[in-house]
Amino acid sequence: MASTASDVNRFVNALFTGQLLDQRSLSEMLRTTPLSGLPPTLQAEYGLGIACETDMEFGRHYGHDGSGPGYRAVTSHTPQLHNTTITVLCNTDNCNPRRISDSLMRIVLHSLKESQFPPSG
Repeated sequence: MASTASDVNRFVNALFTGQLLDQRSLSEMLRTTPLSGLPPTLQAEYGLGIACETDMEFGRHYGHDGSGPGYRAVTSHTPQLHNTTITVLCNTDNCNPRRISDSLMRIVLHSLKESQFPPSG
């Protein structure tokens, strides 16, 4: 299967906005089981084809990553940040798409905070 980052974002947004699955099916998909053996700072779980992480910075977010010869990818959907979805596709093995995605998510978080609490003066 071949797709662009935009294609993946459209798919993930459609998934989380009820355009692909009814609410009962989506709830079942998101019923997650904790993963063991992770550092205490990382709370990660897995549902039906989707990973879920909870961290102090972004809250609970869902997605998946993948890799193979010549590429690495990650997509992350964060309901707490106005249902923001970020997908990073790298066409090399020497890339950390999670670091790029987290940096972009921080920009979104910062922008949302600024729009809620604009600087005075």
